[in-house]
This record gives sequence, C-alpha cells and structure tokens, in this order.
Amino acid sequence: MTRAVDAPGRWASCLFLCCPLVGAALAAQPKPVELQWSELAPVITGHEIAIVLPEGARIKGEAVAVRPDALVMNIKKTSDKQAHPKGQASIPRSSVSTLRLKRPRSSGRVVGTVIGGLAGLIGGGVTAALTTNSVGPAVAVWVGITSATAIAGYYVGKGTDQGETAIKVVPDSP
Repeated sequence: MTRAVDAPGRWASCLFLCCPLVGAALAAQPKPVELQWSELAPVITGHEIAIVLPEGARIKGEAVAVRPDALVMNIKKTSDKQAHPKGQASIPRSSVSTLRLKRPRSSGRVVGTVIGGLAGLIGGGVTAALTTNSVGPAVAVWVGITSATAIAGYYVGKGTDQGETAIKVVPDSP
C-alpha cells in the first residue's frame, strides 16, 4: 500500500521541479535582429509593432509604410494620448531606434494541446492504476488528469504562439 501512496507524490514532485524549467526556457529572449532603415519595410509593413519613443511614450499599432524620413503607422494603443493619439501618424525616423514586431502563430497551441493530452493519457493512466482500487474512481482520475494536462498544454502553447521579434534599427551603410 505504501507504493501506491508514494507514486503520486513522486509525479507531483517531478512536475513541480520541471515547471520552472519550462517557464524559464519560454521566457528567454533572443538577441534583437539588426536591420537597416532601408530593409525595414518588407519586414514590418502590415504587421503589428510596438515602439517606445525617446520621450517615453509607448505606442502599438500596424505599420502602414516605411518612408525615407518616417515610419507611418496606424496607432491602436498609446500611453500618451495628447502627443500620440490613436489613428494614422508619422513617426520621425530619428525617433525609431528599436521596435518589437508581433507575429502571431498557431502551431504552438496545437502542439501544446497534443503533447499535454498525450502526457495526461500516460500520466493519468499510471496514477489511476496505482492509486485506485475500482474502475469508477480510476476513470475519474484518468479523465481529470488528461483534461488538466491538455488544457495546460494549450495555454503553454498559446504563450509560445505570441511570437515577438525585437528589431534594432542600425544606420544605413554607405
């Protein structure tokens, strides 16, 4: 009987130790991509971007065009409504040194749900077999663990889907 009680404790401690490692791996930010102003247009036009301006204002919106002297964007969120109201605006080239490009993906949610579901099928089956003596509670434990891990996998995958790329604008080469 001791073996059946210890097994869930070992599973819980393993999950408890692995969760911070997964979170740390997801939180790691890669080095910013360096692009010249002339290379910026094909990369960001039509995509959601975020910029912190030199005066401290934060703006988010869709990049409409990159002109030689300014970045034209449709501002959807702003931290300074007086200086940078919502709507289309031109941001001077000298004010843009770094920006964040948001590229939504959908594969992480699918992969996370599948991996979470499979882990739940196996882990839930093992836990149900070791901790219960009848079919009814075993099925309840198995379904509960499988559902919980599939849902957790979905949310971990959703977190990875929010792909953001930091772009540093470097001076054009002569």
